[in-house]
Parts: sequence; C-alpha cells; structure tokens
Amino acid sequence: GLLAVALGARHLALWEPGRAAERLAIADEQLQLAQRTQDAQVAMHAHAWRIADLLELGRMDDADDVLLRYEALAARLRLPRLTWHVAVAQASRALRLGRLAEAERRTEEALGTWRSGSQNNVLQFYAIQLFTLREQQGRLAELDAMLQDFASRSTLPAWHAAVASLHAALGRHADARRALHGLVERIDALPFDGTWVSTLARLAHASSVLSDASSAEVLLAKLVPHADAHVVLGAGVA
Repeated sequence: GLLAVALGARHLALWEPGRAAERLAIADEQLQLAQRTQDAQVAMHAHAWRIADLLELGRMDDADDVLLRYEALAARLRLPRLTWHVAVAQASRALRLGRLAEAERRTEEALGTWRSGSQNNVLQFYAIQLFTLREQQGRLAELDAMLQDFASRSTLPAWHAAVASLHAALGRHADARRALHGLVERIDALPFDGTWVSTLARLAHASSVLSDASSAEVLLAKLVPHADAHVVLGAGVA
C-alpha cells in the first residue's frame, strides 16, 4: 500500500552517512507492516535494508539473524531477483568472515542466478564482491583491465576511488596519485550518499600506500565524524 511505498522512499532518502539508526527504525516499521498485512514483497525489502543498516552499525550478529530470515523467505517465494540478492548477502557475509572459498562460490552463484541488465545491479555487485575477494587473496592484478574498463564507463566516484586504490596496490604510484588527487581536490562536490564513506575509505587506502600526508589530512577530517560506522559497500554488498 501507500504506507509501504512511503516508508521505502523515506529509507532510500536517508541513505547517507550517519543516518543508519534512523533508517533501521524505518526498516523495522516496514517489517512490522509486512507482518500485519502478510505482504511478502514488503518483508523482502525490509529484510534487505535491515541487513545493510545493521552492518553499518556494527551489529553483525543481528545482521546474520536477519539474513537467516531473508534466506527462508527466498526459499519460500522462489523469485529470481530475491534468490539473487540473498546469494549476494551470503557472499558478503562469507567475505566478512574470511571464508574466501565460500565467498567465491556464492559470488558466482549470484551472478548465475539472475541475468544482468541496464535495469539492475547484478554486474556491479559482482564486480564489487570480486574486487573485495581478489584483494583479500592478493590477486587484484587479475582484475586490472576489467576494473579500469568498468570505472571508465561509470560516473560513480566510488569506482574511480577503487581505481586509485587498485593503482596503489599494484605499485603504479604515479597513476594512483593522479587518480587520488583528482577526487580529493573535488571532495566537497562528491555526492553525500550511501557510497560516500566507502569512496573515502578507498581513497584513504591509496593515500596510505602512497604516504600522501596532504590527502590523508583532508580525508581524515571528513571521516572522523563517522569513526564509529562500519564501511559498507553498496547496500550491504561487502
């Protein structure tokens, strides 16, 4: 109904740093509404957002409990989009716990569950999780060409920050510095949305590898107010 739509829109509008507790309260209200109306679609959205909000707040056990309920809902409904997103959430959890073999299996499973297209985030979520996985495995070089191509076709600052981090990790310091400075110089113009903290975290990684104190100083000032938050890529993708 209209209330469910309004709650969903409000949650999305609040998807920016420092608002996770407010968003969680809205997602909790969505879930209560879903339970009253027996609306599985509303429950699906509520579970997905609650996982992301709980991760940002560092409530990992609670996020895992919600994921179990999300998995049960997906098994009952058998909707391709829901099955895909649950596999994404499972891969995210495996990555967080350092279960890299499971993470790789879940990531590939998610990609094979739902066909990617211009109206969904299938390929983008896959790229985020693969980047995170290969970084933990020390195998980022394998994704070099793919990630640079992905970033060249994206307007999202998060992908350009990922390339700065990639250059730094692979020892291309001049390229890393150029990408880093290009974003730090316009930091106040970056969209203050759900990708903002993860964008700055990637830039912080590049500045650390480069020992770039001037960039680090700018980034630190911006990140200090969010020191208690966990860095969440996408809506809980990693």
